[in-house]
Amino acid sequence: PLNELRLSQLLPPRDMSALEQAKQQEYATLRANQKVYKECVTSIMENKLDALKDALDKCLLELGPQYGPQDVVLGFQSEGQTLLHLAASSGHADILEYVLSLVPPEQRKRAVNQQDQRGKSPLLNATIAESAEGMRLLLAAGADVNLKNK
Repeated sequence: PLNELRLSQLLPPRDMSALEQAKQQEYATLRANQKVYKECVTSIMENKLDALKDALDKCLLELGPQYGPQDVVLGFQSEGQTLLHLAASSGHADILEYVLSLVPPEQRKRAVNQQDQRGKSPLLNATIAESAEGMRLLLAAGADVNLKNK
């Protein structure tokens, strides 16, 4: 549900610096801005790239300079689905390409293989959406075709 949005724990604590751990813990205690999240979701599903960029910019302004776009893309979740999952399921390759570009290269492989609460990865979402271009983008970013659905 939207009232339970939290920052995902993409990296196990042992892989994170103390600063990153503090940042993740601090942010995890904050409630996500539901209005901005809804704007992001609507923009993704309606293929409105400029509106998505505006919503993400608005969110980053509210969060402050210590957070980056990847924190929003991977941190806003509903039932474990990140904005990356939603972009993959939308079938809009330009949206997915933009959202992927916001994830730093060193985090992409983990992000594209992250499973939601139902065990779906972004690649599975793109496959269900029958988006060949989306699948190609996710595979190029390191998606694992052998990842088992939970």
